[in-house]
Amino acid sequence: MKITDSVFRSFRVARTYRENSQKVNCVDYSPNGESAISSSDDDCIVLYDIREGKVRLPPLRRGLIVSVTGLDSNSVTMGNRFSSLQMEG
Repeated sequence: MKITDSVFRSFRVARTYRENSQKVNCVDYSPNGESAISSSDDDCIVLYDIREGKVRLPPLRRGLIVSVTGLDSNSVTMGNRFSSLQMEG
């Protein structure tokens, strides 16, 4: 699908998550579209179950994380302006 201005304007909000209390800096989705992870100015990382519309784990406080990427079944890479961290689970 080509995302034109009119296509973009036709999008509607499907679900709103409110677990982050401040500005969200980054969101990444798993390749299968079942999970998402967010980082925000409230120093929290939140892992979501997209299909259920719920949080998978309690928010993790890890300091100011400005990016999250590489979400797959076992790991995620997070970074701030000073360093990066890979978590595996």
